[in-house]
Order: sequence, then structure tokens, then C-alpha cells
Amino acid sequence: MSDWNELIMKSEGTKDIPTTVNKYPDGFDPLMIDGDGMMMRTLKRCYKKHVSNDDAIGWDELSDELGNTLAQAMGDKEFQAWVGSLDT
Repeated sequence: MSDWNELIMKSEGTKDIPTTVNKYPDGFDPLMIDGDGMMMRTLKRCYKKHVSNDDAIGWDELSDELGNTLAQAMGDKEFQAWVGSLDT
């Protein structure tokens, strides 16, 4: 099975357990931090800062992290084009 999104069967003893594999967008490197992928970690930190105004997370720090995560997920060219479109 060559497609990551297809169902993969994992053998465990005599029984097969169906498992799906998460495929990230092309070019996205799922950087792991504390067991979470980069996007999941960033989303959790955004929620934590927005909802509970966590002082341990600075707004500038969060802005940088969001930019890095978006650039990683979208690709640098697409991210720069999107940021440029926000200025108009």
C-alpha cells in the first residue's frame, strides 16, 4: 500500500489491527515537541494564551510561533504571499 491515507494492517500475533496513518501536507515536517506535532502545540498555546491569558506565554513569542508554524504548514512562498496580502 503506497498511499499513506490508505488503511494499513498491522500484524499483532495472529490478528490484524486496522490503523490509519496521518499524512501531513506536502513539505510539512511534523516537528514533535512534548509528544505533540508543531501545529497541535501551537494551537494549544494559542488557546491557553487567549482563554486564560497565560503570562508564561508572551504575545510576541506566540506571534513568532504562529508565523513559524504557518510557514511550515503552508510553505515559505505561500506564507510570504499571504502575509503580504494582509498589508493591503
